[in-house]
Amino acid sequence: AGTPPQLLASEDGAPLAPGAAQAKGLLRPMDIALCQLFPALFSLMCCLVFGVPVAVIANIGRMQQLAEVLPLWLGALAIIPAVVVAAHAAHSARPGAPSKLVVFLALTVPSMVLLCYGGVVYLQASRLSEELSPSVAFAASLEKRRVQ
Repeated sequence: AGTPPQLLASEDGAPLAPGAAQAKGLLRPMDIALCQLFPALFSLMCCLVFGVPVAVIANIGRMQQLAEVLPLWLGALAIIPAVVVAAHAAHSARPGAPSKLVVFLALTVPSMVLLCYGGVVYLQASRLSEELSPSVAFAASLEKRRVQ
């Protein structure tokens, strides 16, 4: 296995940028190809990981039977593709090693949005189950019979 581009050093021990390492002939063609493919591969991975939950939530959110029950966060879910596109643009604009901050944000922001949405749906479902519990329905039917 070859040395990763960011770990290559010059004679004085200073780390070399991937472009400088390529110019000095220290990078193999395979290392260069992987650095060039990273933006596309990372974006594809993010689309696969976060695209499925977003598509399922959007599909469920459009169902009229559930529109009154579940919160509609389609606007907030639009943040996820925007973050993936921004990460792809940031990695494509800067050739060489990927940015740790961009990778961190591209994985953390969509995860947090999906976790928050899951929490809101759980709280909504919990509240609705309490409203529709048999004891509440039974008490309401007894009250209804007394009134009649």
